[in-house]
Amino acid sequence: MSTLLHKKIEFQYHLLFDSIFDPIFIYDLEGKIIKINSPALKLIDLDEKLIIGTNIKEYLFDLTTPIVPVDFDEENSYIASFITSYNFNSSPIKMESRMKIIDIEGDTIIMNIMRPFDYDKENEIENNRINQELKQKVFDRTIQLEDALDELRTEIDDRIEVEKALINAKDEVMKSLEKERELSELKTRFISMVSHEYRTPLTAILSTTYILEYLFTHNKKIDFEKQLKKIQKSVKIMTSLLEDVLVVGRNEKYDAIPQFTKTDLVALSYEVIDEIKFVDDFTHNFEISIQEKSLNSIIDSKFMKHILKNLLTNAMKYSERGTNIKFTFHSDGKFSYFSVADTGLGIPKSDQERLFQPFHRSNNVGTISGTGLGLAIVKKFTDALKGEISFETQLKVGSTFYLKVPINGENIKE
Repeated sequence: MSTLLHKKIEFQYHLLFDSIFDPIFIYDLEGKIIKINSPALKLIDLDEKLIIGTNIKEYLFDLTTPIVPVDFDEENSYIASFITSYNFNSSPIKMESRMKIIDIEGDTIIMNIMRPFDYDKENEIENNRINQELKQKVFDRTIQLEDALDELRTEIDDRIEVEKALINAKDEVMKSLEKERELSELKTRFISMVSHEYRTPLTAILSTTYILEYLFTHNKKIDFEKQLKKIQKSVKIMTSLLEDVLVVGRNEKYDAIPQFTKTDLVALSYEVIDEIKFVDDFTHNFEISIQEKSLNSIIDSKFMKHILKNLLTNAMKYSERGTNIKFTFHSDGKFSYFSVADTGLGIPKSDQERLFQPFHRSNNVGTISGTGLGLAIVKKFTDALKGEISFETQLKVGSTFYLKVPINGENIKE
């Protein structure tokens, strides 16, 4: 190639490079600037000789932002664009950086094409998204209301025909409508509570994975194991909640049909206590009093575990840190007797009558999380095992729940 042609190509290259509107920085893997175009010079407002050879890190406002990309595509040449802040002329500016890795005759360089971050566009996109969500919600709610109105019209027509023959049944019909309204409200509250209960452990799991990534990279085994336990704890919380939801969700009546098998209640009790202690993470003091070394019983072990887990979880949840939780178990040969006592909030008198109803929560629980399903399921499973559940409580002193179940529940007649 002739010298004249080479100079012509080089001139065209520099002309094209400088004619690009976006600022372009070319630097090596260590961040040392090799070349910049005219928009970049205008952005920094310094002589090119003072810029070439300096490090791009000098202009970063957020020093935690990596200079050299680490996650490449399949061709090992691109990295997805990211947002970072640069401090040109002591004036921080948020930029969108798009990087390309270039290999020239064995030398690897980075071409960083920058563009000012478009706040207006970001806000516009977010506003459009929110508006679209609102429109969809309004549309969905309108359809639901129309369906509800159609159902209500049909129901009213049917009720008019019934009232002509059964005037005296009016009060019963009104009570039925009130129960339906309450059930609808309870279902809405249930959905809201479940979504909230899942959000907290999921957020904990997500944040912990970032910490694990750092600890794994820096070979911090002890701290790594601590973070793993946090994830395991969050998963156990979600699993427990899911078990409650599945029990209610199997059918509308959530009938409980036990599967009686031979089970050692002592071993089962210790298994449940160990699970609760793991979730509690030594926040409370557990006082365990189990008189028997082992006790074989004909019972549904899944139902029994669920009952004990709910009672212990409630004691843990509604008691302050450092307080005592007492668990006792003994048998008289015919029945097994359990008790779980805490020194927590206590149950207001106004809530005691509805304590075992689905979705009901006491009015003094405040911000303590819960779905209102636990004790309702405890009562359902206890009845299925032909047992009895009762409690004693005093506000700001604590509560004690008493459980009595037959040792050979399979042969107990209704």
